[in-house]
Amino acid sequence: MPTYRPPLLGITQSQALAEAYASAPIGDPPLHTIALYHDRFVDESGAPTAVYCVNDYETLYATIEAGAPLHAGQIVAFHPIPYEFTLPEQTDSGAPPQVQLTVDNVSRELVPHLNAAAGSMSPITLIARTYLPSDTTAPHELPPLELVLRDIQVTVSTVTASAGYGDLSNRKFPSKIYSRDIFRSLAAK
Repeated sequence: MPTYRPPLLGITQSQALAEAYASAPIGDPPLHTIALYHDRFVDESGAPTAVYCVNDYETLYATIEAGAPLHAGQIVAFHPIPYEFTLPEQTDSGAPPQVQLTVDNVSRELVPHLNAAAGSMSPITLIARTYLPSDTTAPHELPPLELVLRDIQVTVSTVTASAGYGDLSNRKFPSKIYSRDIFRSLAAK
Protein backbone atom coordinates (compact mmCIF):
# COMPACT_ATOMS: atom_id res chain seq x y z
CA MET A 1 0.00 0.00 0.00
CA PRO A 2 1.45 3.41 -0.92
CA THR A 3 2.44 5.94 1.72
CA TYR A 4 0.54 9.18 1.11
CA ARG A 5 1.71 12.73 1.64
CA PRO A 6 -0.51 15.36 3.31
CA PRO A 7 -3.31 16.64 1.03
CA LEU A 8 -2.64 19.64 -1.16
CA LEU A 9 -5.74 21.35 -2.58
CA GLY A 10 -7.79 18.28 -1.64
CA ILE A 11 -5.62 15.76 -3.51
CA THR A 12 -3.34 13.31 -1.77
CA GLN A 13 -0.36 11.97 -3.73
CA SER A 14 1.75 9.04 -2.70
CA GLN A 15 5.36 9.66 -1.73
CA ALA A 16 6.50 7.37 -4.58
CA LEU A 17 4.48 9.29 -7.20
CA ALA A 18 5.83 12.64 -5.98
CA GLU A 19 9.36 11.25 -6.31
CA ALA A 20 8.58 9.85 -9.78
CA TYR A 21 7.28 13.24 -10.95
CA ALA A 22 10.34 14.98 -9.51
CA SER A 23 13.06 12.64 -10.76
CA ALA A 24 11.49 10.70 -13.66
CA PRO A 25 13.03 7.28 -12.94
CA ILE A 26 13.65 5.15 -16.00
CA GLY A 27 12.16 1.86 -14.83
CA ASP A 28 9.09 3.13 -12.98
CA PRO A 29 7.07 5.64 -15.05
CA PRO A 30 3.61 6.73 -13.85
CA LEU A 31 0.89 4.78 -15.65
CA HIS A 32 -2.25 6.77 -16.36
CA THR A 33 -5.49 4.83 -16.50
CA ILE A 34 -9.12 5.62 -17.17
CA ALA A 35 -12.21 3.69 -16.25
CA LEU A 36 -15.63 4.25 -17.83
CA TYR A 37 -18.73 3.42 -15.79
CA HIS A 38 -22.36 3.27 -16.90
CA ASP A 39 -25.52 1.41 -15.87
CA ARG A 40 -25.75 -0.34 -19.25
CA PHE A 41 -22.17 -1.64 -19.31
CA VAL A 42 -22.51 -5.42 -18.82
CA ASP A 43 -20.25 -8.39 -19.53
CA GLU A 44 -21.08 -11.62 -21.39
CA SER A 45 -22.96 -13.03 -18.38
CA GLY A 46 -25.02 -9.86 -17.89
CA ALA A 47 -23.18 -8.68 -14.76
CA PRO A 48 -22.33 -4.97 -14.41
CA THR A 49 -18.86 -4.10 -15.64
CA ALA A 50 -16.68 -1.15 -16.53
CA VAL A 51 -14.17 -0.39 -19.27
CA TYR A 52 -10.64 -0.21 -17.85
CA CYS A 53 -7.89 1.25 -20.06
CA VAL A 54 -4.21 1.97 -19.45
CA ASN A 55 -2.15 4.26 -21.65
CA ASP A 56 0.56 1.64 -22.16
CA TYR A 57 1.41 -1.37 -24.31
CA GLU A 58 0.86 -4.09 -21.70
CA THR A 59 -2.09 -5.10 -19.55
CA LEU A 60 -1.90 -3.60 -16.07
CA TYR A 61 -3.31 -5.54 -13.11
CA ALA A 62 -4.00 -3.03 -10.35
CA THR A 63 -6.19 -2.65 -7.28
CA ILE A 64 -9.09 -0.18 -7.39
CA GLU A 65 -9.62 2.13 -4.39
CA ALA A 66 -12.20 1.22 -1.76
CA GLY A 67 -14.73 3.92 -2.74
CA ALA A 68 -14.97 2.99 -6.43
CA PRO A 69 -18.45 2.58 -7.99
CA LEU A 70 -17.63 -0.96 -9.17
CA HIS A 71 -15.00 -3.59 -8.26
CA ALA A 72 -14.03 -1.60 -5.15
CA GLY A 73 -10.89 -2.98 -3.50
CA GLN A 74 -10.44 -5.62 -6.22
CA ILE A 75 -7.65 -6.24 -8.70
CA VAL A 76 -8.81 -5.47 -12.24
CA ALA A 77 -7.16 -5.71 -15.65
CA PHE A 78 -6.56 -2.38 -17.37
CA HIS A 79 -6.37 -3.15 -21.08
CA PRO A 80 -3.68 -1.45 -23.19
CA ILE A 81 -5.59 1.12 -25.23
CA PRO A 82 -3.55 4.19 -26.21
CA TYR A 83 -5.43 7.42 -25.65
CA GLU A 84 -4.80 11.14 -25.40
CA PHE A 85 -6.11 12.88 -22.31
CA THR A 86 -5.76 16.67 -22.43
CA LEU A 87 -6.29 18.37 -19.07
CA PRO A 88 -8.19 21.68 -18.99
CA GLU A 89 -6.45 25.03 -18.85
CA GLN A 90 -6.83 27.15 -15.75
CA THR A 91 -8.61 30.32 -16.81
CA ASP A 92 -10.65 33.08 -15.23
CA SER A 93 -13.32 32.96 -17.94
CA GLY A 94 -15.95 31.38 -15.69
CA ALA A 95 -16.57 28.55 -18.15
CA PRO A 96 -16.46 25.08 -16.59
CA PRO A 97 -13.22 23.24 -17.37
CA GLN A 98 -13.42 20.59 -20.08
CA VAL A 99 -11.07 17.65 -20.61
CA GLN A 100 -10.60 16.28 -24.13
CA LEU A 101 -10.30 12.50 -24.56
CA THR A 102 -9.24 10.96 -27.87
CA VAL A 103 -8.88 7.21 -28.36
CA ASP A 104 -7.29 6.13 -31.65
CA ASN A 105 -7.69 2.71 -33.27
CA VAL A 106 -10.80 2.02 -31.24
CA SER A 107 -10.80 -1.53 -30.05
CA ARG A 108 -13.70 -3.89 -29.76
CA GLU A 109 -13.58 -3.32 -25.99
CA LEU A 110 -14.93 0.22 -26.19
CA VAL A 111 -17.43 0.54 -29.05
CA PRO A 112 -20.00 -2.08 -27.91
CA HIS A 113 -20.24 -0.42 -24.51
CA LEU A 114 -20.64 3.05 -26.02
CA ASN A 115 -23.37 1.72 -28.32
CA ALA A 116 -25.18 0.19 -25.32
CA ALA A 117 -25.13 3.53 -23.49
CA ALA A 118 -26.11 5.59 -26.55
CA GLY A 119 -29.85 5.89 -25.84
CA SER A 120 -29.59 6.29 -22.09
CA MET A 121 -30.22 9.50 -20.16
CA SER A 122 -27.71 8.61 -17.42
CA PRO A 123 -24.19 9.90 -18.04
CA ILE A 124 -21.01 7.90 -18.55
CA THR A 125 -18.61 8.48 -15.65
CA LEU A 126 -14.87 8.63 -16.32
CA ILE A 127 -12.44 8.05 -13.45
CA ALA A 128 -8.73 8.74 -14.06
CA ARG A 129 -6.25 6.93 -11.82
CA THR A 130 -2.45 6.97 -11.68
CA TYR A 131 -0.39 3.89 -10.78
CA LEU A 132 3.30 3.06 -10.62
CA PRO A 133 4.48 -0.30 -12.02
CA SER A 134 6.41 -0.93 -8.78
CA ASP A 135 3.27 -0.57 -6.61
CA THR A 136 -0.17 -1.37 -8.02
CA THR A 137 -1.86 -2.01 -4.66
CA ALA A 138 -3.78 1.28 -4.85
CA PRO A 139 -3.97 4.42 -6.99
CA HIS A 140 -1.23 6.92 -6.18
CA GLU A 141 -3.57 9.95 -6.20
CA LEU A 142 -6.61 10.04 -3.97
CA PRO A 143 -9.34 10.91 -4.63
CA PRO A 144 -9.03 10.01 -8.31
CA LEU A 145 -10.26 12.50 -10.89
CA GLU A 146 -13.95 11.81 -11.60
CA LEU A 147 -15.60 13.39 -14.65
CA VAL A 148 -18.75 13.01 -16.77
CA LEU A 149 -18.41 12.32 -20.51
CA ARG A 150 -20.18 14.63 -22.95
CA ASP A 151 -20.24 15.09 -26.71
CA ILE A 152 -19.07 11.60 -27.64
CA GLN A 153 -18.26 11.20 -31.34
CA VAL A 154 -17.37 7.81 -32.78
CA THR A 155 -15.77 7.47 -36.22
CA VAL A 156 -14.26 4.48 -37.96
CA SER A 157 -10.88 4.92 -36.29
CA THR A 158 -11.32 7.20 -33.26
CA VAL A 159 -13.55 8.07 -30.35
CA THR A 160 -13.50 11.70 -29.25
CA ALA A 161 -15.25 13.03 -26.16
CA SER A 162 -15.16 15.96 -23.83
CA ALA A 163 -15.53 15.47 -20.11
CA GLY A 164 -16.42 17.84 -17.31
CA TYR A 165 -17.39 18.01 -13.68
CA GLY A 166 -21.11 17.43 -14.14
CA ASP A 167 -23.94 19.87 -14.74
CA LEU A 168 -23.09 22.60 -12.25
CA SER A 169 -25.27 25.26 -13.88
CA ASN A 170 -28.48 23.30 -13.32
CA ARG A 171 -27.71 22.33 -9.74
CA LYS A 172 -30.17 23.77 -7.27
CA PHE A 173 -28.94 26.37 -4.81
CA PRO A 174 -29.24 26.32 -1.92
CA SER A 175 -29.20 22.55 -1.82
CA LYS A 176 -30.84 22.40 1.59
CA ILE A 177 -34.64 22.35 1.54
CA TYR A 178 -36.17 24.37 4.34
CA SER A 179 -39.33 22.66 5.53
CA ARG A 180 -41.44 22.83 8.66
CA ASP A 181 -40.49 19.27 9.56
CA ILE A 182 -36.79 20.09 9.84
CA PHE A 183 -36.96 23.77 10.84
CA ARG A 184 -39.86 24.02 13.29
CA SER A 185 -39.45 27.75 13.78
CA LEU A 186 -40.76 28.34 10.22
CA ALA A 187 -44.28 27.37 11.34
CA ALA A 188 -46.54 30.18 12.53
CA LYS A 189 -47.66 29.90 16.13
